[in-house]
Amino acid sequence: MDPAVLRDDMVDSLEHEAKAVVRSERLGIAMRSVPREPFVEDDSLAYADRSFEQLGTRVLSPSAAGRLLEALEPQSEDDVLVVGVGVGYTAAVLAELTDEANVHAVDIARRLVYEARSNLASAGYPGVLVDCRDGAH
Repeated sequence: MDPAVLRDDMVDSLEHEAKAVVRSERLGIAMRSVPREPFVEDDSLAYADRSFEQLGTRVLSPSAAGRLLEALEPQSEDDVLVVGVGVGYTAAVLAELTDEANVHAVDIARRLVYEARSNLASAGYPGVLVDCRDGAH
């Protein structure tokens, strides 16, 4: 099935009153724009509302990412620091909500930094800056 259709279905379910996770139109549009396949190992499960373990980190479920980003309420002119970038999906959605040049992500694990950079580039967000840093500092 077409990934864009699966993405629309995923966001529709997050907007539906049964979950009511995605409430803002901006977030709905952003999540419809970001492909999840580059960020998960199994393309067939990319749009399932579940989290994944990958490279020793947790890839947030779409509903968890939606809740987080609704609470954050990033504005288009905001600069955003993502501490613990993991595989990069949340940073990609933030790049849609702000601008990829406004998103700086860090992770303590060099392997995840390389993975996030690769995933973000594959998804169309090569301008997100990802550094290997300890977010506690």
